Amino acid sequence: MTIDPERLQRAFRILRGWLDEGTVTAVASVVLHRGRMAGEFYGGVVSPAPEAQAVNGNSLFHIASIGKPMTALL
Repeated sequence: MTIDPERLQRAFRILRGWLDEGTVTAVASVVLHRGRMAGEFYGGVVSPAPEAQAVNGNSLFHIASIGKPMTALL
């Protein structure tokens, strides 16, 4: 089984929509399939400060009840 690139891009468009709507202020998504990176998406900023940096692969996120990472296995 492989990951359908169009479905992956659809998922990333949903994340972009959440950012655009203001539902979330920052998001980082990395999708691995069989030990290889299938895709990644980063958006938003790391804080509300005017000089805040854009989210990237090295950004740190506070993990609390509301921010637990999600993992799905098929």
